[in-house]
This record gives sequence, C-alpha cells and structure tokens, in this order.
Amino acid sequence: MKPTAASAPLALWLDPEKSLSPEHSQALHASGWALMPVNTLEALVSHATDAAMVVLHLGTDVSRLKAVQQLLQEAGWPRPWW
Repeated sequence: MKPTAASAPLALWLDPEKSLSPEHSQALHASGWALMPVNTLEALVSHATDAAMVVLHLGTDVSRLKAVQQLLQEAGWPRPWW
C-alpha cells in the first residue's frame, strides 16, 4: 500500500541550477514520496530533520555532495550515508 500524502516520507530535492522537472516530481510522488524542492544548503539543513531522503544534483564533481554531508553531519542529521 502506498503511503498517503499525510504519511508519505519526505524527500528534499536540492538542485540550485534548475527547477525540479514535472517528470521527476511525478515519479517520486507515484512511488509514495512527498517532495520538497530546496534551492540552498541553508534551506536543506532547516528542513533536514523532517526528511527521510535527500536528492541532489551533483554537477561535474562531488563538491556539493561533500558540502551537504558536512552540513548535515554538523546539524546532527540521524541518517546513514552510503
């Protein structure tokens, strides 16, 4: 059974370069995720405690991933990193 909107786990979508596409949004909603686009690292950290997952656009290197990992670790986000 898919979660309802009220019980769906929250995914934060960080891509400061372009907006979330309707296709990506629809795919995540169809698979049972509530979705919140964020445009800055500060916004990501402020909503991280409510999120079950973070999706981010890496670009050409992993500097954004490293920044997100560092900020979330400093904020005490209790999610594992793979």
